[in-house]
Amino acid sequence: MDVGSVSQTLRPRGGNRAARTAVRKPTNTLVNFHYIVEDLNMRVIADISVVPLGVGVSLSQYIAECERVLLAAGLNPKLHAYGTNVEGEWDAVFAALRACHEAVHSMGAPRVNTSVRLGTRTDQVETIESRLSSVLELVGDAVSPKE
Repeated sequence: MDVGSVSQTLRPRGGNRAARTAVRKPTNTLVNFHYIVEDLNMRVIADISVVPLGVGVSLSQYIAECERVLLAAGLNPKLHAYGTNVEGEWDAVFAALRACHEAVHSMGAPRVNTSVRLGTRTDQVETIESRLSSVLELVGDAVSPKE
């Protein structure tokens, strides 16, 4: 079956059967979306939180291993209290995220849950530092301790 030609049939409810007519509506496909992503060559800034489950309370060794994977992938990881910010090409970020899962599983974690928040821009190249500096410039002295 050609994925691009998949459609769904919508039928109105109620009335007699003869009065109901089928309406054909094309559906969106992942194939079309995939081509759009490749054409844009998108950079992404992502906030990821990888959480191994079933390994006890201390997760430091698993987080450190994932950080090594992100560093090796060249994604400029910035560790913070509840996750890590990374930046790079779409495919590279998600390949590294998969590698993090594989590494944590290989360390004995039977389950790994990950939360991801991400943003993309096509009008300019954005970095983690540029996002932070634009806000910090506006904040100015407000973040300095008062004497």
